[in-house]
Amino acid sequence: MNAKNINFNDVRYAQEYFYPYFSHRTMSVSETYVALVFGLLDPKSLAPIRIFEVEGHSYCIDTRRLTIAKELQQRNKLDVLENFPVQYMLINDEESTRQYWNLVNCRLPAMKKSGLDGSTIRLESEPDYMCCFNKGTNNFRSDLEQHIIQKHLNMRMQTFKNLNIYKCYKCDKQGHIFARKRSTQSVYEIFRKCACPEYESNKIYKMQVPWTEVTFAELCSKILELKQSLIRSNQLKRNINQPIASHQLSRNKDTEYFMTPCFIFTLIIAICIALAYILTFKWPKTHHNYVDIDHSKTTIV
Repeated sequence: MNAKNINFNDVRYAQEYFYPYFSHRTMSVSETYVALVFGLLDPKSLAPIRIFEVEGHSYCIDTRRLTIAKELQQRNKLDVLENFPVQYMLINDEESTRQYWNLVNCRLPAMKKSGLDGSTIRLESEPDYMCCFNKGTNNFRSDLEQHIIQKHLNMRMQTFKNLNIYKCYKCDKQGHIFARKRSTQSVYEIFRKCACPEYESNKIYKMQVPWTEVTFAELCSKILELKQSLIRSNQLKRNINQPIASHQLSRNKDTEYFMTPCFIFTLIIAICIALAYILTFKWPKTHHNYVDIDHSKTTIV
């Protein structure tokens, strides 16, 4: 189902608290939101938001992803939200039945005792994470994107916006690099995509540790490293495939002619003839002066 058509304001939480990280001290809920908004993480790779219908109300058992979906809708990030996976649960197998009865018999009664109906949720206290929320509430701060980029990553906004953008040397159009994860135990796989058909979601790297052990800063660092490598590779290929100018092409043709065996043989013959001519006709001869003595006129005293 397309999440773009769902009003997440009507979807209720199915528990009292939510933990601010997807895994212990790795990527937080707010950082995941920023990664999705700026295209560093493919929303299709997230596990579906599971929704149950109970007594005319919709309840979601995936509180962190629901929090992100609500924030995306509130900030009108519909291009991201339309790729957000959602699953309306049917009670048709053992697992869905177990989850349904756990919701009805355990979660909802516990929330009711605390005076909660699922329209709001309490943020589990986490000092390193509270900076992303308005004080005393579970609502993200209005400058969340700028806060994450400047405070969590220590980067400039413009640098972050171009973090995963590169220009393809083949199609001469803008491409981008993004990460995907397949399941809870899988690793991040990093892809590039541009207008070239052969580069449609082409995988360029696979991280060596599960995604639950990778921080947002580490993921951004790896994407930047791959981008720089890709740019260097593209520059090299562009230089190799760069067309030769017309005057260089004519010069190369002349050079090819001068290097032919026929021309070399003719040149050698011409040099030999020239040397023979110089040695035979033009080389100066040595003249010796002899004194002729006329013995008949010699006087003996």
